[in-house]
Amino acid sequence: MSSVQIRNHKFEIVQFEELTKRQDRFIQSSDVLGRLVRIGELVYQEVKGKQKTVKKLVLRIQMNRNKQVNATFWGQKAIETSSEFSNCKSSDSMVIIITSNNVKTYRGEPTISSTSATKIYTSPDIEEISSFMKGEQLSKEVQLIRGENENFNMKAETMTIEEVKRQRSKATELYVVCKVKIMSINSSGSWHYNTCYSHYVKLEKSGTQYYCERCKEFVTTPYRRFKVHVRVEDTIRGSTTFVLFDSIVKNIIGKDNGERILNEASSTNEKIVPIELCEIVGRSFTFKLKLLITI
Repeated sequence: MSSVQIRNHKFEIVQFEELTKRQDRFIQSSDVLGRLVRIGELVYQEVKGKQKTVKKLVLRIQMNRNKQVNATFWGQKAIETSSEFSNCKSSDSMVIIITSNNVKTYRGEPTISSTSATKIYTSPDIEEISSFMKGEQLSKEVQLIRGENENFNMKAETMTIEEVKRQRSKATELYVVCKVKIMSINSSGSWHYNTCYSHYVKLEKSGTQYYCERCKEFVTTPYRRFKVHVRVEDTIRGSTTFVLFDSIVKNIIGKDNGERILNEASSTNEKIVPIELCEIVGRSFTFKLKLLITI
Protein backbone atom coordinates (compact mmCIF):
# COMPACT_ATOMS: atom_id res chain seq x y z
CA MET A 1 0.00 0.00 0.00
CA SER A 2 1.46 3.35 -0.99
CA SER A 3 1.57 6.09 1.63
CA VAL A 4 -0.13 9.43 1.08
CA GLN A 5 1.54 12.56 2.44
CA ILE A 6 -0.93 14.99 4.01
CA ARG A 7 0.10 18.60 4.43
CA ASN A 8 0.02 19.95 7.99
CA HIS A 9 -0.96 23.45 6.86
CA LYS A 10 -3.16 24.89 4.16
CA PHE A 11 -2.85 28.55 3.24
CA GLU A 12 -4.63 30.82 0.82
CA ILE A 13 -1.85 33.32 0.22
CA VAL A 14 -3.02 36.71 -1.04
CA GLN A 15 -0.70 38.77 -3.24
CA PHE A 16 -0.29 42.52 -2.71
CA GLU A 17 -2.47 43.41 -5.71
CA GLU A 18 -5.34 41.39 -4.23
CA LEU A 19 -4.93 43.09 -0.84
CA THR A 20 -5.74 46.44 -2.43
CA LYS A 21 -9.07 45.02 -3.61
CA ARG A 22 -9.96 43.82 -0.11
CA GLN A 23 -9.31 47.07 1.76
CA ASP A 24 -11.97 47.77 4.42
CA ARG A 25 -14.36 45.18 2.98
CA PHE A 26 -14.04 42.58 5.81
CA ILE A 27 -15.74 39.94 3.66
CA GLN A 28 -13.02 37.33 4.08
CA SER A 29 -9.80 36.86 6.02
CA SER A 30 -6.46 37.03 4.24
CA ASP A 31 -3.22 35.06 4.58
CA VAL A 32 -0.05 36.96 3.63
CA LEU A 33 3.50 35.81 2.98
CA GLY A 34 6.67 37.87 3.00
CA ARG A 35 10.10 38.56 4.42
CA LEU A 36 10.13 40.17 7.86
CA VAL A 37 11.88 43.54 7.58
CA ARG A 38 10.80 45.38 10.72
CA ILE A 39 9.69 44.55 14.26
CA GLY A 40 8.07 47.45 16.07
CA GLU A 41 7.84 48.22 19.76
CA LEU A 42 5.04 46.82 21.93
CA VAL A 43 3.10 49.95 22.89
CA TYR A 44 -0.23 51.06 24.31
CA GLN A 45 -2.71 52.42 21.77
CA GLU A 46 -5.67 54.54 22.81
CA VAL A 47 -9.00 53.25 21.48
CA LYS A 48 -10.70 55.97 19.45
CA GLY A 49 -13.73 57.40 21.22
CA LYS A 50 -13.07 55.41 24.41
CA GLN A 51 -10.94 56.19 27.42
CA LYS A 52 -9.02 52.92 27.36
CA THR A 53 -5.86 51.53 25.82
CA VAL A 54 -4.90 48.25 24.16
CA LYS A 55 -1.54 46.67 23.43
CA LYS A 56 -0.33 47.12 19.85
CA LEU A 57 2.60 45.73 17.84
CA VAL A 58 3.43 46.40 14.20
CA LEU A 59 5.50 44.12 11.96
CA ARG A 60 6.48 45.09 8.44
CA ILE A 61 6.88 42.48 5.75
CA GLN A 62 8.11 42.68 2.17
CA MET A 63 5.67 40.81 -0.07
CA ASN A 64 7.57 41.26 -3.32
CA ARG A 65 10.47 43.25 -4.70
CA ASN A 66 8.60 46.56 -4.63
CA LYS A 67 5.80 46.24 -2.06
CA GLN A 68 5.84 46.19 1.72
CA VAL A 69 2.88 46.10 4.11
CA ASN A 70 2.35 46.67 7.83
CA ALA A 71 0.83 43.92 9.95
CA THR A 72 -0.75 45.23 13.16
CA PHE A 73 -1.39 42.92 16.11
CA TRP A 74 -3.74 43.87 18.93
CA GLY A 75 -4.22 42.91 22.58
CA GLN A 76 -3.11 39.40 23.52
CA LYS A 77 -1.99 38.74 19.94
CA ALA A 78 0.40 41.71 20.20
CA ILE A 79 1.85 40.37 23.46
CA GLU A 80 2.26 36.85 22.03
CA THR A 81 3.89 38.13 18.84
CA SER A 82 6.30 40.39 20.74
CA SER A 83 7.34 37.40 22.86
CA GLU A 84 7.75 35.17 19.80
CA PHE A 85 10.22 37.57 18.17
CA SER A 86 11.94 38.76 21.36
CA ASN A 87 15.17 36.96 20.48
CA CYS A 88 15.24 38.06 16.84
CA LYS A 89 18.45 39.82 15.79
CA SER A 90 18.83 42.48 13.13
CA SER A 91 21.01 40.12 11.08
CA ASP A 92 18.29 37.45 10.99
CA SER A 93 16.61 36.64 7.69
CA MET A 94 13.09 35.33 8.17
CA VAL A 95 10.14 34.64 5.88
CA ILE A 96 6.78 34.40 7.62
CA ILE A 97 3.14 33.63 6.91
CA ILE A 98 0.49 35.57 8.84
CA THR A 99 -2.98 34.04 8.59
CA SER A 100 -6.59 35.17 9.09
CA ASN A 101 -6.16 38.93 8.83
CA ASN A 102 -8.51 41.78 8.07
CA VAL A 103 -7.34 44.22 5.41
CA LYS A 104 -7.65 47.89 6.32
CA THR A 105 -6.46 51.21 4.90
CA TYR A 106 -3.84 53.49 6.44
CA ARG A 107 -2.84 56.65 4.59
CA GLY A 108 -4.22 55.20 1.40
CA GLU A 109 -2.20 51.98 1.59
CA PRO A 110 -3.43 48.50 2.51
CA THR A 111 -2.47 47.24 5.96
CA ILE A 112 -3.38 43.97 7.63
CA SER A 113 -4.86 43.73 11.12
CA SER A 114 -4.92 40.66 13.36
CA THR A 115 -8.06 38.79 14.38
CA SER A 116 -8.61 36.26 17.16
CA ALA A 117 -7.75 33.52 14.65
CA THR A 118 -4.48 35.03 13.43
CA LYS A 119 -1.40 32.81 13.58
CA ILE A 120 2.23 33.22 12.47
CA TYR A 121 4.23 30.48 10.75
CA THR A 122 8.01 30.73 10.32
CA SER A 123 9.23 27.20 9.57
CA PRO A 124 11.44 27.02 6.44
CA ASP A 125 10.05 23.51 5.91
CA ILE A 126 6.66 24.93 4.90
CA GLU A 127 6.43 24.72 1.11
CA GLU A 128 5.27 28.32 0.58
CA ILE A 129 8.04 29.73 2.78
CA SER A 130 10.70 27.55 1.16
CA SER A 131 9.61 28.61 -2.33
CA PHE A 132 9.61 32.28 -1.36
CA MET A 133 13.13 32.05 0.09
CA LYS A 134 14.41 30.57 -3.17
CA GLY A 135 12.75 33.30 -5.20
CA GLU A 136 13.26 37.04 -5.19
CA GLN A 137 16.31 38.43 -3.41
CA LEU A 138 14.84 40.71 -0.78
CA SER A 139 16.34 42.62 2.14
CA LYS A 140 18.02 40.24 4.56
CA GLU A 141 18.16 42.56 7.55
CA VAL A 142 15.45 43.15 10.15
CA GLN A 143 14.94 46.62 11.66
CA LEU A 144 14.25 46.27 15.37
CA ILE A 145 12.51 48.88 17.51
CA ARG A 146 12.50 47.93 21.17
CA GLY A 147 11.20 49.48 24.38
CA GLU A 148 13.63 50.83 26.94
CA ASN A 149 13.41 47.64 29.02
CA GLU A 150 14.89 45.57 26.19
CA ASN A 151 18.64 45.25 25.71
CA PHE A 152 20.28 47.46 23.14
CA ASN A 153 22.56 44.92 21.46
CA MET A 154 21.10 45.41 17.99
CA LYS A 155 23.69 47.34 15.98
CA ALA A 156 23.00 50.52 17.94
CA GLU A 157 26.34 52.09 18.74
CA THR A 158 26.86 53.78 22.12
CA MET A 159 27.81 57.42 21.63
CA THR A 160 28.53 60.50 23.70
CA ILE A 161 26.38 63.57 23.21
CA GLU A 162 29.10 65.28 21.16
CA GLU A 163 29.41 62.23 18.92
CA VAL A 164 25.65 62.27 18.37
CA LYS A 165 25.81 65.92 17.35
CA ARG A 166 28.60 65.20 14.84
CA GLN A 167 26.43 62.59 13.10
CA ARG A 168 24.36 65.37 11.54
CA SER A 169 26.61 65.46 8.49
CA LYS A 170 27.14 61.71 8.15
CA ALA A 171 23.78 59.91 7.97
CA THR A 172 20.13 60.30 7.10
CA GLU A 173 18.88 57.79 9.67
CA LEU A 174 20.72 56.20 12.56
CA TYR A 175 20.01 54.38 15.82
CA VAL A 176 22.36 55.09 18.70
CA VAL A 177 22.50 54.49 22.43
CA CYS A 178 23.24 57.42 24.72
CA LYS A 179 23.88 57.14 28.47
CA VAL A 180 22.97 60.37 30.24
CA LYS A 181 21.91 61.93 33.53
CA ILE A 182 18.86 64.21 33.62
CA MET A 183 20.06 67.53 35.02
CA SER A 184 16.89 69.63 34.87
CA ILE A 185 13.38 69.93 33.43
CA ASN A 186 12.43 72.93 31.35
CA SER A 187 9.61 74.56 33.29
CA SER A 188 9.24 77.61 31.03
CA GLY A 189 6.69 75.81 28.85
CA SER A 190 4.05 73.13 29.17
CA TRP A 191 5.09 69.53 29.95
CA HIS A 192 2.05 68.03 28.19
CA TYR A 193 -0.07 68.64 25.12
CA ASN A 194 -3.54 67.75 23.78
CA THR A 195 -4.24 65.23 21.02
CA CYS A 196 -7.13 63.13 19.79
CA TYR A 197 -7.30 59.43 20.72
CA SER A 198 -6.00 58.26 17.35
CA HIS A 199 -3.03 60.52 16.60
CA TYR A 200 -0.08 62.09 18.37
CA VAL A 201 -0.34 65.42 16.57
CA LYS A 202 -1.03 68.46 18.75
CA LEU A 203 -4.60 69.72 18.43
CA GLU A 204 -5.25 73.22 17.17
CA LYS A 205 -7.52 75.34 19.37
CA SER A 206 -10.36 77.15 17.63
CA GLY A 207 -12.18 79.33 20.12
CA THR A 208 -13.21 77.00 22.93
CA GLN A 209 -12.89 73.85 20.79
CA TYR A 210 -10.02 71.67 19.63
CA TYR A 211 -9.58 70.54 16.03
CA CYS A 212 -7.58 67.56 14.71
CA GLU A 213 -5.97 68.18 11.32
CA ARG A 214 -5.49 64.44 10.77
CA CYS A 215 -9.08 63.43 11.52
CA LYS A 216 -10.50 66.62 10.01
CA GLU A 217 -12.96 66.99 12.88
CA PHE A 218 -13.46 68.72 16.22
CA VAL A 219 -12.47 66.81 19.35
CA THR A 220 -14.90 67.01 22.25
CA THR A 221 -12.59 65.51 24.87
CA PRO A 222 -8.87 65.97 24.10
CA TYR A 223 -6.43 63.32 25.27
CA ARG A 224 -3.40 64.65 27.14
CA ARG A 225 0.06 63.26 26.46
CA PHE A 226 3.45 63.97 27.99
CA LYS A 227 6.04 66.08 26.20
CA VAL A 228 8.78 66.82 28.69
CA HIS A 229 11.90 68.80 27.73
CA VAL A 230 14.86 67.70 29.86
CA ARG A 231 18.44 68.91 29.94
CA VAL A 232 20.79 65.93 29.94
CA GLU A 233 24.51 65.48 30.48
CA ASP A 234 26.86 62.57 29.82
CA THR A 235 29.97 61.49 31.74
CA ILE A 236 32.28 63.84 29.82
CA ARG A 237 30.09 66.89 30.40
CA GLY A 238 28.50 66.98 26.99
CA SER A 239 24.98 68.36 27.26
CA THR A 240 21.86 68.77 25.17
CA THR A 241 18.06 68.69 25.42
CA PHE A 242 16.02 65.54 25.02
CA VAL A 243 12.23 65.54 24.55
CA LEU A 244 10.54 62.69 26.42
CA PHE A 245 7.19 61.77 24.95
CA ASP A 246 4.23 59.95 26.44
CA SER A 247 5.30 56.28 26.39
CA ILE A 248 8.82 57.02 27.67
CA VAL A 249 7.61 59.15 30.58
CA LYS A 250 5.04 56.52 31.58
CA ASN A 251 7.72 53.84 31.46
CA ILE A 252 9.82 55.89 33.87
CA ILE A 253 7.23 57.04 36.40
CA GLY A 254 4.67 54.25 35.91
CA LYS A 255 1.60 54.16 33.67
CA ASP A 256 -0.91 54.66 36.51
CA ASN A 257 1.02 57.62 37.91
CA GLY A 258 1.27 59.10 34.45
CA GLU A 259 -2.44 58.83 33.72
CA ARG A 260 -3.31 60.35 37.10
CA ILE A 261 -0.95 63.30 36.58
CA LEU A 262 -2.36 64.02 33.13
CA ASN A 263 -5.95 63.79 34.38
CA GLU A 264 -5.15 66.32 37.11
CA ALA A 265 -3.32 68.68 34.75
CA SER A 266 -6.41 70.77 33.92
CA SER A 267 -6.87 71.80 37.54
CA THR A 268 -3.29 72.98 38.05
CA ASN A 269 -1.00 75.59 36.57
CA GLU A 270 0.39 73.73 33.57
CA LYS A 271 3.81 75.30 34.03
CA ILE A 272 4.17 73.79 37.51
CA VAL A 273 6.03 70.52 37.00
CA PRO A 274 4.51 67.65 39.06
CA ILE A 275 6.70 66.24 41.81
CA GLU A 276 6.75 62.81 40.14
CA LEU A 277 8.49 64.38 37.14
CA CYS A 278 10.83 66.44 39.31
CA GLU A 279 12.03 63.21 40.93
CA ILE A 280 13.62 62.00 37.68
CA VAL A 281 16.14 64.86 37.89
CA GLY A 282 19.50 63.49 38.97
CA ARG A 283 18.72 59.99 37.71
CA SER A 284 20.74 58.30 34.96
CA PHE A 285 19.16 56.56 31.98
CA THR A 286 20.21 54.78 28.83
CA PHE A 287 18.16 56.03 25.89
CA LYS A 288 18.00 54.56 22.43
CA LEU A 289 17.69 57.38 19.92
CA LYS A 290 16.54 57.38 16.34
CA LEU A 291 18.32 60.24 14.59
CA LEU A 292 16.56 61.66 11.55
CA ILE A 293 19.04 64.00 9.96
CA THR A 294 18.47 66.38 7.05
CA ILE A 295 21.58 66.89 4.94
